Order: sequence, then structure tokens, then C-alpha cells
Amino acid sequence: FSLPSAAEATAPSGTVPNSAGHTEHRIIVRYDEALTQRSAEERTEHLLQQPGVVKAQPLAHVGMAVVSLNSSEAAEDLVRKLEEKPQDVLAVPDTWVTAFDFGMRS
Repeated sequence: FSLPSAAEATAPSGTVPNSAGHTEHRIIVRYDEALTQRSAEERTEHLLQQPGVVKAQPLAHVGMAVVSLNSSEAAEDLVRKLEEKPQDVLAVPDTWVTAFDFGMRS
């Protein structure tokens, strides 16, 4: 019995399987504060205007947003762009880690 290596267990950074079994390129954006619904919608609208962004879902109660992009390059570019912003934003690639595939994905 052995566990898979990190390379075998982790999808490429920012690439996660979706419910249809295809891969999505996503990043997680975390703001310095919890957001009101209105400010979350405004920030999400700003994210939707960025190149390569397909979808952005605000998570106002935790001060975050999940952003889906059309390519890993677009995801990397957006992370870099957001890193240049003031210190109130942290953007990281979303990752999907799985040690075993039992066909049970939600």
C-alpha cells in the first residue's frame, strides 16, 4: 500500500474538475474583510470585466470570490494583476487534491 506522490495527487495549479468531468481554470480571491452583498457584487462585476474571466461567484459572508477562467494562462495573468493591487486582496490558484479516485465528486 502506498500513497500517490504529490504530482499524481494534485491537478495542475488552478485546474479543477467540474461536475461534468471537464477541467476548469479557477482562482480564489480573498479580500481583507467580510463583504456586504452590494460590495461583493461590485467586486465580482470588476472581476468579470477582466480578460479570460468566464464566471465569478461572490462569497460575501467570507469575503471571497471564486473566479473561473478560460485558460491557465488567463488565471496566472489575473493572479499577477491582482497581486499588484493594494494589500486588501489575495489571489491564489484553486487546486483539487485527491489521493484516491472513487468516483465520488461533488
